[in-house]
Amino acid sequence: MAKLSTLFDAFDGDGLDTTLWNDSVGATQTLGDGYAAVAPSAAYTNWLGFTPPSRDFTEDTFTWEWTYTGAAVAGIEQYCTIGSGTAGQEIAFGRYSTSLGYFVGADDGFVPWVDADHRWCRIRTTSTQVIFETSPDGVTWVNPFAAGGGGAEALPAWDLSNVHVHFVNGYFSGSGGGDQRLHTVGVATNTMSGSVHAALGGAGAQLHAELSSPGSASLALGGPLGAGAGRLVSRTSLAGVLGGARMAVSGHFESSAEDVTLSVGPTRVAALGVGPTVLSPEVAETILEREP
Repeated sequence: MAKLSTLFDAFDGDGLDTTLWNDSVGATQTLGDGYAAVAPSAAYTNWLGFTPPSRDFTEDTFTWEWTYTGAAVAGIEQYCTIGSGTAGQEIAFGRYSTSLGYFVGADDGFVPWVDADHRWCRIRTTSTQVIFETSPDGVTWVNPFAAGGGGAEALPAWDLSNVHVHFVNGYFSGSGGGDQRLHTVGVATNTMSGSVHAALGGAGAQLHAELSSPGSASLALGGPLGAGAGRLVSRTSLAGVLGGARMAVSGHFESSAEDVTLSVGPTRVAALGVGPTVLSPEVAETILEREP
């Protein structure tokens, strides 16, 4: 059975992928928005989710990026649940009234909700624990419950090798916390590839690389060539001339400018982000070469 971590959706198409999200109610996706929206429901009947085919969540990681159109107020319960489909067998993590909170059986933890700090969430399982973490950017992660001794609970006894996932937007008082917007679910891997070619004083060098998301990579062969960073989610092409070098970068980049940057500098380090190896050998097309 496929691992839960292999699931990925950047919600950049025209309408929900109903093959993947085969158990969804009150959830919509519009081309160009870059997210799926789940409307609030006082009956807790609106969600984005899937039932079988299930996924394996043993010793695995599940990550998502979300925002809300409304403030964190008393009475809201907007969360992700990973469960077996049997009542009482679930792990929940999300926004409860004005707090970020989680539930695993009889164990729970709460800290004040902060929009920027809790934009990215993930749940990890090891052979003995369930761990809850957050990030402002999908790269740097912390356990926000650690100061209170929480955020790492005993692994539940029920079977985690056959789970379903649902993002629920409910409320039990007031009018709810606005739409729940899922921008990214899962972590893209191996979604952009390219190579670097350069001639240095008659000597040639070539590097083939593959970039995963989120993360960044920068390369230099004998001198400054360039650096790029970003989340790889929708197709864009960038091109430019730096001195005598022609550069063209293509791949699945998120369209917002702050998520994709190009710069010139002597950087020679590959910075690794979330997920498996970010830079690995791969045959690919040229993205940087000298002009004739």
